[in-house]
Amino acid sequence: MQLTQRLLVTLGVVALLLLSISAVAAQGSAAPQLADTHATPRPNEPPRLAWTPGRFTQALAPGQSVQLTASFVSNVALSDVVVRVSGDVAKITTPSSTQFANIAAGVPTTLVFTISMPASRAQAQAGVVQVLSRQRVLGEPLQLIVSVRKDTDRTPAPTPTRKPEPTRKPTATRKPEPTRRPEPTRKPTSPAYPAPLPH
Repeated sequence: MQLTQRLLVTLGVVALLLLSISAVAAQGSAAPQLADTHATPRPNEPPRLAWTPGRFTQALAPGQSVQLTASFVSNVALSDVVVRVSGDVAKITTPSSTQFANIAAGVPTTLVFTISMPASRAQAQAGVVQVLSRQRVLGEPLQLIVSVRKDTDRTPAPTPTRKPEPTRKPTATRKPEPTRRPEPTRKPTSPAYPAPLPH
């Protein structure tokens, strides 16, 4: 009887140990699942913006204007977008659009910049074009560099070609008048004497 009781006690202890080990293993496997459930979400990807081309260098003569086309692409969707020209070049540069309610991700947005060099007091200008979303500047700006073209750099305007004058017809040549022969010299006639009077 004593031997049987000892066996039963030993089996009971072994069973308790097995139950404890299985319970610890179950808790260890459930812990990662709980951590995944309450994991902190990843932050949103920061917006990146790129211009094509990234820089303009233009020479203008006084009084000359030019239009330049550029486009930008954002990797994320944007809202409340403002296009701002900064620097001295802002005084002579006008963008085709300055505000956008929404811009889709990955879709190019094209802008046309009209640059007009003043006719008097023309001087070199430089600046940048920035894109802002909710008053936050995005990406690298578009660089604008405008220089004054010298008179020697101007291409001379072609002179208008004059039309040849029509060829005038030669006037008819007058025939020379025939030479008149000199009239023969008349011999002097004897003077007429009066008839004698009758006696």
